[in-house]
Amino acid sequence: MYTHRLVDNNSTGPNCRVLRVGANMQLRRFVPPSKSRFRLSSNARAAFTLTELLVVISILVLLTSIVVVAMGNTRGSDRVRSAARAGQSSILGARDRATQAKEQRGIRFIRDPNDPTLIVGFQHVRPLPLMKYGGVDASTAFAIMRPGSSTATSPEATIIAGTGPSIDWFFSDSNGLFDFANTRVRLSSAGSNQWYKLVPQQEQPPFFVVKSGSSQLMKLAVAYNSPALSVPSLIASSSQQHGVVLELQLGNEVSPFTEPMPLPTGMVIDLKWSSQSAKDLASLDSKGALSQIDLMFTPRGNITGPDSVNGPIHFLIHDLQDAVSVETLGDGSTRPLSPISPRNRSDKIILTIFPATGNVQSFPIDSTDVVNNADGSAGPDGLADDLFRLARNGSGT
Repeated sequence: MYTHRLVDNNSTGPNCRVLRVGANMQLRRFVPPSKSRFRLSSNARAAFTLTELLVVISILVLLTSIVVVAMGNTRGSDRVRSAARAGQSSILGARDRATQAKEQRGIRFIRDPNDPTLIVGFQHVRPLPLMKYGGVDASTAFAIMRPGSSTATSPEATIIAGTGPSIDWFFSDSNGLFDFANTRVRLSSAGSNQWYKLVPQQEQPPFFVVKSGSSQLMKLAVAYNSPALSVPSLIASSSQQHGVVLELQLGNEVSPFTEPMPLPTGMVIDLKWSSQSAKDLASLDSKGALSQIDLMFTPRGNITGPDSVNGPIHFLIHDLQDAVSVETLGDGSTRPLSPISPRNRSDKIILTIFPATGNVQSFPIDSTDVVNNADGSAGPDGLADDLFRLARNGSGT
């Protein structure tokens, strides 16, 4: 069936057939083009060949692999940096708490229950109330003594001997109240505020206190210093003669209304590859029991206690899989995977604490390995020559 339309006399086209209508107009009949013109020839291709399809799939797989690897590396790097930021904010938060409370506050490093050399989070802590002895308590007497018998001539007074019903040192130490890492004693005499560390005298609780007759004895790590000392008298000072007040600091407790602050999943602080000052801070007691890792801040913002005399404390942060991996050496022995080994899965960051100021910063590791660390000879040994060089220099290069 044809469609008719009126067109001008001058209209032309391959699909128009002219029919005369009157003098000036013509009726042209529109003839639709044959459908066969637009049909594909039997030899024309209608799809990809199998070879071309395989090439396209291979390219897509390659591009996907590149993207996945790139995203994995970026994500791993971000997780390490996120862990460093979490550690920095937790430690600085403890310093701010001390400043606001105008009292000592601190941060506790939470160990991995399966590996005590790994830190997985933080917890805010505060000191336990001081235990005080002496002063106006006539029923309690203690003396600072020199080692030996009544003929002792040593000027160093290091023994504290307590007697009386209020002296509960042995009971408290036996029940775990004397924290191995944080127990200290202060003997306030003539305005002295010096704190003394105690020397462990046994390999199991009670660590610091032993009984000798009716007396309970503790030993100071450093000799007691007081103007009241006299030589060669055995008793250097006492609560009854010189009004000495003894204060025991037994450690720290978790701050109320606070929760543990974990590191990002899969990230740890590795004490095995941290600085020696960090290892000393996390040392085990003489029995191998775990001591708490607490850093305490004064209201002025600096670190207090025995850790205050240390230089910068460097902690290595990296992936848990790297931390638990081992590598085999040429002689067949094994060691923890070196932070500069090409087998490592994640980046490494050094988190550094400066005790004098309380500041916390992060730095990259220095992976230079041109010296044998065992004997100092030239040549790499798979260990960084100075992993913390950039942190000590305070630069990232």
